[in-house]
Amino acid sequence: MSDMILDDQKAPIVVQGTDDQGNPVPGALAAVTLTTSDATIATVDMTDPANPVFVTTGKLGTVQLQATATLPDGTVITGSDDITVNASALAKISIALGTAVAR
Repeated sequence: MSDMILDDQKAPIVVQGTDDQGNPVPGALAAVTLTTSDATIATVDMTDPANPVFVTTGKLGTVQLQATATLPDGTVITGSDDITVNASALAKISIALGTAVAR
């Protein structure tokens, strides 16, 4: 899967377990660990574990959101989502002089 978000946004994370045919399995994921591949681009806010949030830091790039869960029988399953963080709307203009030369 692949998603896009702007560098000044955050979004709720929706995690759902599915069977090998892609059908939803309600309640199958009691405890999930969520991480990002690059915390300088985005992090996961787990303040409320029932409602995790993907939070951008302001840096642009692609980050992978990763989910890991251990089933009651000890089986570890994983999932991931590649997320591209793009620039938000133009907010200011920067002006600077180039290198000065003799005239």
